[in-house]
Amino acid sequence: MDIKRISSLISIILGPATWLPVLFLAILLRSELNNHQLTILFPSILILEVLIPLAYLYFAPKLGLATTWDLPKRNERYPFLSLVFITNFISLLLVYQFGTKLFFNLSILLTTCLTIFFITTLYWQISLHTALNTFGAILINFLFGWSLSFLYLMIPIIFWARLKQNKHSITQLLAGIIISGSVVLCGLRYFGYW
Repeated sequence: MDIKRISSLISIILGPATWLPVLFLAILLRSELNNHQLTILFPSILILEVLIPLAYLYFAPKLGLATTWDLPKRNERYPFLSLVFITNFISLLLVYQFGTKLFFNLSILLTTCLTIFFITTLYWQISLHTALNTFGAILINFLFGWSLSFLYLMIPIIFWARLKQNKHSITQLLAGIIISGSVVLCGLRYFGYW
């Protein structure tokens, strides 16, 4: 297998198709939800935060809305980020109404990251892959008592993969890491979890 195929495979494995379900399950399982809350939030958040975004990434190239699933052009990201922002905001309202304080605070962090990425994308392309891997590695470590430090290895791996595919510049890759890492760490600190 050549370098391009390996980097493409890494981009798929460490992309939204893996991270969105993993984050969804980790947050739901570690947010101290009771059975009533799970009955309401599990299906609704699954649809809003996982299935709708992944369906868009799958169908956008087929419908001519994007060249490939990873939305390589900045203007291809506008509809996707708009959709994700709307579904995330609806999720935030549901979590506020039916969730726990921890779940709501983590949802605030996600909404903050999405808002920053959306605004940034209007002017400049940022690596959503490095952002997602950084956000996920830090958040899952927090949820599991900072005991899964091996997850941080995914950040340089996805950095390398996206760079080898010529999807982003080094600055765009670093921006994804710095912005999402800063939002998560500052947010956890602000909410008193760290």
